[in-house]
Amino acid sequence: MIYLKNVKSPHWLLVSEQLSDGSGLDLLRESKRFLSSHRTLLLINRPGKSNLRIARGLNVDAVLNEVSLEQRSGALINALTSMKQGQHFEDPSLLEGERIVGRENAKVLSERQLEILALVAEGLSNRQIADQLNISVNTARDHLSEILTRLGVSNRASAVSAALRLGLIP
Repeated sequence: MIYLKNVKSPHWLLVSEQLSDGSGLDLLRESKRFLSSHRTLLLINRPGKSNLRIARGLNVDAVLNEVSLEQRSGALINALTSMKQGQHFEDPSLLEGERIVGRENAKVLSERQLEILALVAEGLSNRQIADQLNISVNTARDHLSEILTRLGVSNRASAVSAALRLGLIP
């Protein structure tokens, strides 16, 4: 860490999520604080939504599943190539978990709720949704309230964002 404090030019950092002396996520957070132009690649040991979300929040340039390295899937080459081109990279094997969650959530939402969610994504108000689906405004409002609860969000914009991320709507 002391080295990173004194570095004045950007470096490429390859960091494992779990280090013998602490958290790789903490190291990445600190390195970005000292010099935000550091290019960072994070190896995730324990795949999960929370670690991927944290990596995204830290604006990590590339995120790899450690298993992909062991399987020699080519993910490391793809990540380094993306970083060299100034692009972000997320290991496809880490995104599979998000797609599975999306399919599970799709089962949790009824067809009508998915239909309403798609209309919310188009920017329609409860009144407009009600008119289009020939239901009452109260019914549209109740469906939307249930959608928010099931997705674990508090507003329409967050519902649309979650639905896009989970693949519930195109």
